Amino acid sequence: MQPSPFCATAYVLSILSGRWKFQIVHCLLDGPMRFNQLQRELGQITHRSLSLQLKQMQESGLVERTDHGTIPPRVDYALTTRGQALRPVLKAMHVWAVDNAEERVDAADPATAP
Repeated sequence: MQPSPFCATAYVLSILSGRWKFQIVHCLLDGPMRFNQLQRELGQITHRSLSLQLKQMQESGLVERTDHGTIPPRVDYALTTRGQALRPVLKAMHVWAVDNAEERVDAADPATAP
C-alpha cells in the first residue's frame, strides 16, 4: 500500500481547524493584542478555549507569544510571518462570503423561494 499523497487542503484545515482560529487570525492581522483584549474582541469564547487555541496556534507557528516580564504581567500575542501569510486567504474567503451570502439568505427565506 502506498502512502497517501500530501493534501495541501487537509494540511491547512488541520492547522486551522477549530471554531475560533480563523477569527483569532483575523483579529491579529491588525497587530499584537493582549489576551483579555482578544477575548473581548471575540465575544463568546471562554478563557480556556482561547488559551487552548492560542497554544495550538503557537505550536503550528502561526502565533508568537511575548511575555514582557513585568508586574502586573503583560503578554502579547501576534501573528508570525507564517500567520501573516494567511491575509490573502482570509481576504479571498471574505470576498467569497460576500458574493455568496445573498444566495444563502434567499435559500433560507421561504418568501423569496420561486
